[in-house]
Amino acid sequence: MTSEAEDLSREAEVNSRARDKEIRQIEDKANRVMTEAMDAKRAKEAAEIQARRSEVELQSMKDQ
Repeated sequence: MTSEAEDLSREAEVNSRARDKEIRQIEDKANRVMTEAMDAKRAKEAAEIQARRSEVELQSMKDQ
């Protein structure tokens, strides 16, 4: 009986560790995706700012 309880306890521990590992992997992937999304957003914003600056510069040149 004790051996069976020990086996069940070990199995539960292995399952728990496997779930913990899977959760960490999912969290890591989510963090990478969020980082990539934020990087893309910053790049888009920088491009928009540069485009506006170029438009203002072009308009300024046309006005001269």
